[in-house]
Amino acid sequence: MNKKGFTLTEILGVLVLVGVLVVISTTVFLRHINKGKKDSAYRSAISYVTAINDYNFISEGEDLITSGNTSTITPKLKESYEGKRPDSGTVTINQTTKKVSSAELHFGSYVVTYNGSKYTVSHQ
Repeated sequence: MNKKGFTLTEILGVLVLVGVLVVISTTVFLRHINKGKKDSAYRSAISYVTAINDYNFISEGEDLITSGNTSTITPKLKESYEGKRPDSGTVTINQTTKKVSSAELHFGSYVVTYNGSKYTVSHQ
């Protein structure tokens, strides 16, 4: 007897193979999306701190907390700033050097911390 077509075993084998490929590709795709978001938060924080260091900001006085020679503020950048703004966060400015000494900025589910020399990104 000469039958044409595929057996049930062959069809199930192909479906399992396609399913495994879909799972692998989805995992890789999501990893790249998360890496892109993390990199975006990192670059945005660098841009934000640089803008503050260049005095391109207006501080909101009610959020100013001064202790010794540092002030912690929630800066509000001028409208001319074209970078991505953080959802929330604080910036500590050394009053002697007038530069950012530390910052904690929230971009979506990522938190970028700056200690005056190094940026670190963590996921909430």
